[in-house]
Amino acid sequence: VPGEGKTTTAANLAVSMALDGKAVTLVDSDLWKPRIHHVFDADPLVGFTNLLLGEREIADVAKPTDIPGLSVICSGPLPPDSTTVLRSARARETVARLVSSTEVVIFDSPPLLVATDALMLSALVDCVLLIVAGGHTRADAVRHASEMLDQANPKIVGAVLNKMPKKAASNYGYYYY
Repeated sequence: VPGEGKTTTAANLAVSMALDGKAVTLVDSDLWKPRIHHVFDADPLVGFTNLLLGEREIADVAKPTDIPGLSVICSGPLPPDSTTVLRSARARETVARLVSSTEVVIFDSPPLLVATDALMLSALVDCVLLIVAGGHTRADAVRHASEMLDQANPKIVGAVLNKMPKKAASNYGYYYY
């Protein structure tokens, strides 16, 4: 659902992996409310959709950041129908080209329960990391998201329990470590 910290988690994961010596490309694939351009102060009007529509090449849209090894691809212009664009054969080809162009590609997607885009993207990538806001996301929403992902059958590598309220977090042994 919105507000769980997907963009922050994707950006932090990308930065961490780049600092670990990996070549990482972070792609803003949220074609509803893109946010990556805010995090990296980049131009949102050229990016992922330009790739999906065959208007640009990866080298034209992947922008280096201040973090060595990390480049960012912003969303690009928001399409009137993101579902059609993501369902295309060109989308599969684009994701395959992105994956072959660098060591790690991280896609920041829209909320799974709000737009079908995230589910369509899950079928194009190697694995999925589910982001859940502690004390915010309802258990039935997490269950429903898991059921939706089961239908698409991506490899789920785990979940990030994000935004834990202090009181709930104090029940975990390392909170005050």
